[in-house]
Amino acid sequence: MKRLFFHQFKGLYRISRWFRVRFTDTGVWVLAAMLMSVMIGINTRISFGSQIFAFLTTALVLDGLFSFRFKPKITIKRVLPLFTTSGELVRYHFRVTNVSDRAEVGIAIQDELSRALPSLHAFKHEIDPNDAQRNWFDRKVGYPKWLWLIRQKRGADTEKGGLIRLQAGETLTIEAHLTSLHRGLIQFQGYLVTRPGPFGLFNAICRIPDHNQLLVLPKRYAVSPLNITGHVAYQPGGVVTASTIGNADEFFGLRDYHPGDSKRDIHWKSWAKVGKPIVKEYRPEFLVRHALILDTAVPIAQTRQFEVAVSIAASFICTLDTKESLLDLIFIGHRAFQFTMGQGLMNSRQLLKVLATVNRRDTDTLDALHTTVMSHAEQLSGCMLVLTRWDQARQHLYQQLLAKKVFTVVLLITDQALTQPMRNVITISPDAPEAALKKMLVNAV
Repeated sequence: MKRLFFHQFKGLYRISRWFRVRFTDTGVWVLAAMLMSVMIGINTRISFGSQIFAFLTTALVLDGLFSFRFKPKITIKRVLPLFTTSGELVRYHFRVTNVSDRAEVGIAIQDELSRALPSLHAFKHEIDPNDAQRNWFDRKVGYPKWLWLIRQKRGADTEKGGLIRLQAGETLTIEAHLTSLHRGLIQFQGYLVTRPGPFGLFNAICRIPDHNQLLVLPKRYAVSPLNITGHVAYQPGGVVTASTIGNADEFFGLRDYHPGDSKRDIHWKSWAKVGKPIVKEYRPEFLVRHALILDTAVPIAQTRQFEVAVSIAASFICTLDTKESLLDLIFIGHRAFQFTMGQGLMNSRQLLKVLATVNRRDTDTLDALHTTVMSHAEQLSGCMLVLTRWDQARQHLYQQLLAKKVFTVVLLITDQALTQPMRNVITISPDAPEAALKKMLVNAV
């Protein structure tokens, strides 16, 4: 039954989208009046309904005929911000230039986002958070869920622009808005340029391709920095960072002098040879190193919990102090990933961009995560585990880290209370993460 509905919805959506684009608001009312006139004008001898129908049909057909030949000679450039945050209103603009020798009057420009339709697997298994508020018929048939999936595919809601007038050779800057729905990449396909017909009933349309992307960072919450300082750990071979991190620095090489370098590190013999300041560069072999481990092996039924987990991980990345330490972000995608943040390496903004595109995994990748984490356990001072499940395998990973004397905090995104509360295992409800995190913030203060 789901498969049958799925294929029907594809055709129904394409037809409804064509009507939304082609007909103006006035045209929709005229179309409704036509249908009503058909109902009351079946008998042409006793009703004017048939005459009204003929008049409205003629007006609509003529408006449509005047609207099919529409090829405006304009160029459009979209100017986007570098990135935005999930749920935020984005203000950007178009630069529109009329390159023809005649004016373009009454045109409207709107961005076209990804037109990809949901898959059958997503229609069957994805969970619409608004389903609980719908009636039995809508839940059973699933068309509202279909529309929700399409919005998730687009990633944002755009606003239709107002009508503008472009003189020959004129360039205008037009403000545009969109609201991001979730983290990830918003894919722009091009522009939809419309112009109402002479009677204002039917839109002439022209599509101008222009592919672009906008990165949407995860939503962040107000959190308190967790105390996972721990002890300094030995880093085999050292880490190429500034000499202010760690201790027991090992001589690494020579480089040009940079403003702010210590005069004690100047290599005077090299300065005498090359005629410019040269300093000695060190790499630390002992330093404080944290790990933020995100479990991506999450069932599709727990997608909401996973999104909250990503947001919480992003929130703590923005608060952890790496001036005197390093932070590793570890997760499993199509392979094991480890990104290191700290002075001289990646910064928090770069890690947020990584988290913006992290995907949930249907298969249980905990074995790969366990192997990756334990291979670096000797180098870790402290660790933060962000999980959505608390089964035996994940408890075993927690116990293994403790056995390696790695101070570990677990943030468990779940609705269920733990049967046996454990030290440094903090449960956070996905329905109200702000409340739990605010409580942690108050306790920290």
